Amino acid sequence: KYFERLTLALDAAKMGSFHWDSFTNKNIWTPYHDVNFGYEPGDGEHTYEDWSSRVHPDDLELAEAAWKTALQEHTDYICEYRIVLPDNNVRWVESYGRYYYDDNGKALRMAGTVTDITERKKAEQALQESQRRYSTLAQISPVGIYRCDKSANLLYVNKRWCEITGYTFDRAINQGWRVAIYPEDKARVEAEVERVLQEEIPFTYEFRFQRPDSSVVWVFAQSVPEFDGEGLLIGHVGTVADITNQ
Repeated sequence: KYFERLTLALDAAKMGSFHWDSFTNKNIWTPYHDVNFGYEPGDGEHTYEDWSSRVHPDDLELAEAAWKTALQEHTDYICEYRIVLPDNNVRWVESYGRYYYDDNGKALRMAGTVTDITERKKAEQALQESQRRYSTLAQISPVGIYRCDKSANLLYVNKRWCEITGYTFDRAINQGWRVAIYPEDKARVEAEVERVLQEEIPFTYEFRFQRPDSSVVWVFAQSVPEFDGEGLLIGHVGTVADITNQ
């Protein structure tokens, strides 16, 4: 009954499980493990070939190395890899397992789970692609782009921001950006930054930067607040445009 309840719970979570016994060399899969790997649910008994034939050829070496390392080092087995179903549909799975040993260190059995993480992987890949596009656009942008946290620590600037201010990112990071503000504008700029962070509102301001060579540049800066999934302020993202000649 315990096994039935466990299987039901795993099925509800769309997780398959497996159990390998070293004495019988049998590998038993739960019904949802069968489904995840494109098999019709049956008696659950499977061979190594049943598993390896479903693993994406480019990931088989990785997946095998992971469980071999776990066996040799007596660590948990954790691996993400792709599988190819009979209809050639490619899915991502995350497998977690643990070996159990006798007093002499010989593996007696292994138990673990397999979860379909395809949707999570798609989301991760979409985010990575979005970040790559953002990075590319930021580098070719005609305006300076910056991002700071809720304490006004500078987290990111693009190449154009550095060209406008004359400061490298290494010098401007965290609170270093403050030294770039023209001395006569510093107090009012810092006060305005503090105000918009406290009130969680957009920032729009004209002021001057003083470059390391003492030249002065007028800029128009604007930013909008960023919030996390719970609606809490995490910082600002904005732009800086050189308006010296306007």
